[in-house]
Amino acid sequence: MEINYRLKRAHRQAVLSRQRRRAAAAVVFALLTAWLLNISLFNPTAIEAADESYRQICVRSGDTLWTIASRYKPDDGDIRDFVRLLADTNGVENGVIRAGQILLLPQ
Repeated sequence: MEINYRLKRAHRQAVLSRQRRRAAAAVVFALLTAWLLNISLFNPTAIEAADESYRQICVRSGDTLWTIASRYKPDDGDIRDFVRLLADTNGVENGVIRAGQILLLPQ
């Protein structure tokens, strides 16, 4: 009878241990997913920029940062500085933009 009790107790502890591991894995998975979604959905640079006076434009087919900068840069500004500002403000890496993308332009 003592052996049967020990086996039941060991089995119960093993089941609880598996349940705890599964629960911990689910929590880690949920936190990791939330963190990854936060990174991909929210561009912190664009959020900070939205607080200031910015204009939104939609990238057209064939647009580049250079053509957009030449279209919207201030008259007294250097186009290279404005291209860098556009890239930094919108989190654009390697100068790659796509048609339909929304960019924030400083006013």
